[in-house]
Amino acid sequence: MKPGAKTAAFIGALVLVPAALYLAVYMRYSLDPAPGIPSALASEAMTQLRAAMAGSEDPIRLSRDLDLEGAGPLWVVVYQQGKRRFVSRQDTGSLSARLEQVRAALAADPWARTLTPEQRRRTRIKLDLAVGEGPIIASVPLFMAKGIVPGLDGLGLAAGDRAAYLLPDELYQLQLMAGYKPFFFMHEFKTGLDLQRVVDMLADRLDLSLEQWRARSRRYFRFRVDAHVEAPGGQGQALPVTRLRVPTPELTTSGARLAVKRAADYVVRQMRADGKFEYIYYPIEDAHSPPGDYSLPRHAGTTWFLSLAYATTRDSRVRAAADRAIKYLGANAVPAACQETPHACVGDDHHADLGSAALATVAIAEYTQATGSKEYLPLANRLGKFMLMMQKPNGDFCHQYNPTKQERNCRDVLLYYSGEAALGLAKLNQVAPSEAYRSALERAMDFLVGEKYDFFLGQFFISEDHWTCIAAEAAHPAVDKPEYAEFCYEFAALNRRAQVRRDEGLMVDLAGAFTITPFFMPHNTPVGSRTEANVGTYLLSKKRGEPHAPTRLVVTEALRYLVDHMVNPESAYLYPNPAAAVGGILQTPVRASVRIDYVQHGAAALARALPILEE
Repeated sequence: MKPGAKTAAFIGALVLVPAALYLAVYMRYSLDPAPGIPSALASEAMTQLRAAMAGSEDPIRLSRDLDLEGAGPLWVVVYQQGKRRFVSRQDTGSLSARLEQVRAALAADPWARTLTPEQRRRTRIKLDLAVGEGPIIASVPLFMAKGIVPGLDGLGLAAGDRAAYLLPDELYQLQLMAGYKPFFFMHEFKTGLDLQRVVDMLADRLDLSLEQWRARSRRYFRFRVDAHVEAPGGQGQALPVTRLRVPTPELTTSGARLAVKRAADYVVRQMRADGKFEYIYYPIEDAHSPPGDYSLPRHAGTTWFLSLAYATTRDSRVRAAADRAIKYLGANAVPAACQETPHACVGDDHHADLGSAALATVAIAEYTQATGSKEYLPLANRLGKFMLMMQKPNGDFCHQYNPTKQERNCRDVLLYYSGEAALGLAKLNQVAPSEAYRSALERAMDFLVGEKYDFFLGQFFISEDHWTCIAAEAAHPAVDKPEYAEFCYEFAALNRRAQVRRDEGLMVDLAGAFTITPFFMPHNTPVGSRTEANVGTYLLSKKRGEPHAPTRLVVTEALRYLVDHMVNPESAYLYPNPAAAVGGILQTPVRASVRIDYVQHGAAALARALPILEE
């Protein structure tokens, strides 16, 4: 073989071998789901099952039957305040035959028979039909942990003639989808199934003795479900469920406004009597995180959102909450060592930071613009003096300060703080214009889009610069340079490359989120924060008379995702207190915690984007 032919053969092998390996794995482990239950038929089923709960003895009669050929078990679950109070699994027969078995069991169930009409109205019926089954690699822990599609698949275990199942709802409620630690040296990093717990639960459900367990061959498998949940109110209307939630229709201005209102209501509910916010809410437990170190930057950022929300909703409760949150900052967050100085810092007598002061300034400025009240401008100006004091000659900032010693710490660099300070100066210059603020703002922006990246590797990446692009829009027209806009257009383009598209198979319901691999669920905080930046970039392009269509696309796709993934009444069937969870934004689509800044970033993006949707 000639050298050229050998080279061609080698290159061909490099291409074909991975492709063949991928194809083999795909064909072995992919699912080919059978058709599910049409929503209209699911509504008929729920209506008649609900009648059985109320005492009707009429058998199930559907307008048309389904033979469910190729489908697996059908589960009917009745939820009451997030708890599975009635569960019936039917493995064989047509749809009507299976439902008739469920109806008879439901009519005879002691719990269902004792419900009052009001209690019945508050229950939710759920139908889950297994429409596909596939193998899973159980011999390699990492492969097993990552072997299901989170929120779409359940996990099963077959032993002889018995099979046990964990539905997607159960995996979510028990928080089993983010429990595996692939790296022993990274204790906080968890991804994939909690293998120990899921294996123990499946084994328990098989109800085998130790001898039977050892004597039978065992096989783990994943299964896809077609799911419908009853709409709130107990009227039998079936809503399709995708990845543990009822999908929201296409993005509309009215839908975005409703989402802003729900988020604002959620934040108001988290406010304590002293003006602080509950930090994390766990909707599955209906509980908050225990008191601990309080995040002043996130307090200030959440206060900013409340001011944005008041400008949109004109809700007096939202204004009162924003006012109380600012009062908390002034009364409790400015240490004694910064009380009598010309500047005001935020922290304690031994440690204050730039980010807290900057975002407190942003919150006050936004409150001033939304309400017309100048009550807090003196505090904002003192915070502005602090930011000026913390600025370096090159436009960057020192990030930490010791109030008692009156010493800046310019060595330790903290993520986000310089961009937050630029935004603080920009917003302050809007409500209290001065050459000192304008000049400092210009030097800050010049640094953030220029000198910050003035090194060899700086030409190959952009860091988390979302605050920079929010600041660029807020700075206009007082400070406006083409390079600011160009920098932010590039940031938006980078976001678009990392954005899930609507044609990406099993991730289609995640379209609009930002991720770098299909093997990990997108986190919702970056979706919110990057969208805040992209909203600012598009608004800046409009102000400059050059509307940037690619950025607008990134924005609208992300907004659709944020509205879709905000907890709404239809999707809250798994929570004991649905009303408390509505308006929250989860950490990821399958991790049930709502930190206050998840809502702050996502809902602030929605509030600031309303003018874009109204174009």
